[in-house]
Amino acid sequence: MHKDNIIKYKSNRYSVPLGTYKPHGENTVYVRIEEDEIIIEKTPGGVPIATHPLSRGKGQLIKNTHHSSDRSKGIGAYMECQ
Repeated sequence: MHKDNIIKYKSNRYSVPLGTYKPHGENTVYVRIEEDEIIIEKTPGGVPIATHPLSRGKGQLIKNTHHSSDRSKGIGAYMECQ
C-alpha cells in the first residue's frame, strides 16, 4: 500500500480508506477477487476494508468517493485522529 492510500493491482490503482496507511506501521493488505470485484483486506479472509469493481482496462484509478478527505473539515481535525 502506498502512502496516498492506494494499492496497485494488475496495472490499475484502487483506493483504500483515508488513514489506512500508517507511516510506521504494517502496511500490507491482501487482495482477493470474487466475480467482478476486488476485495481488499488487512488480513487474509478478514473484514474487507474496501471493495471495488474490477477494472479490465489498464492505468485506471478506481476510487471510492468516501476514501478521500472530507473537505468540510480542517487539517486540525485530521491531525487529531493520528
